[in-house]
Amino acid sequence: MPAGLLFPVGLGPVAGPFIKGAAIIASAALIFALVIWYKQHTAAKRRADLAGTAGKLGLRYSAGDTMGCLQLPFGLMRRGEGRGTENLLWGSWQGLDVREFDYWFYVVTSDGKATGRSYSYFTCAVTRLAILGPDLTIAREHLLTHLGPTSIPTTWSSSRRTSTGRSGCAAPTRSSPPISSTPG
Repeated sequence: MPAGLLFPVGLGPVAGPFIKGAAIIASAALIFALVIWYKQHTAAKRRADLAGTAGKLGLRYSAGDTMGCLQLPFGLMRRGEGRGTENLLWGSWQGLDVREFDYWFYVVTSDGKATGRSYSYFTCAVTRLAILGPDLTIAREHLLTHLGPTSIPTTWSSSRRTSTGRSGCAAPTRSSPPISSTPG
């Protein structure tokens, strides 16, 4: 065996901590890489599922927002310090022109020591209706929805006006397509 491949006996105590540190760093890097891969894999699967659902419903699909959904005149679209839309489905569905998309926003959080971002995710559906009525937001039920005159989980704005747009958003929605592929 060539002499260059032999390790001196005296490196044992030095090499031990180095190898342990390298193993910890390699393990952390592997976990980080797996998390990144999993996020990309699930996002790609969701996009494929949405594209398939769009096709079944006679709608079109785009991974990005090609219709300016962030510009819609709804309060939800102004929340947070950063926001975005993705996974847009659009077209005619049961006689209505519809848009369905994923919307997210984040707020910056701080505990005095560190600063981070807290994300919220929604799936929204929008269509135009020529009716007179208040804005309607479909939201999750919570304790305060049961204190009013009705237990229907809605929030009404105080102003009445002729509305050319209606929206409904539900949160969170990262696990399944929001529109059923069976009409009904």
